[in-house]
Amino acid sequence: VRTWTEYSDTIKGQFANEKSEREAHARFVHDLNTEERKSREAYESSIKEFVESHWKVNQEQYGSLNGHVTTEKEKREAHEAQLTYVHERLAHFGRVLGDGHVGQAEGPHNLHARAPEGGGSLRDQVATLE
Repeated sequence: VRTWTEYSDTIKGQFANEKSEREAHARFVHDLNTEERKSREAYESSIKEFVESHWKVNQEQYGSLNGHVTTEKEKREAHEAQLTYVHERLAHFGRVLGDGHVGQAEGPHNLHARAPEGGGSLRDQVATLE
């Protein structure tokens, strides 16, 4: 037969364990979310750097290769076409890597989403971006 104090201590211990487990889970979820946010920010930063460097190269070539584009409307259309192309290539690159943050339906759990289109290697796929 247990005394009320023993019973009370047992209950307190159970509550302390549950509270400790909840706190540990909350820390784990927080750390996981922080890591995911940092990863997403690094990924978005690398995309931004890629787009900016791609656009800079196109701008340097713009004057000599696209001298026929003279009006503001033509410049804007050329710019939009280049951005569309870069966006499509980045989305394709994301699908090849199986990244779920690129706006495509397949997630990293779908192994078929990771397979490069056309059966080429990942190196071949990356080379198409350059």
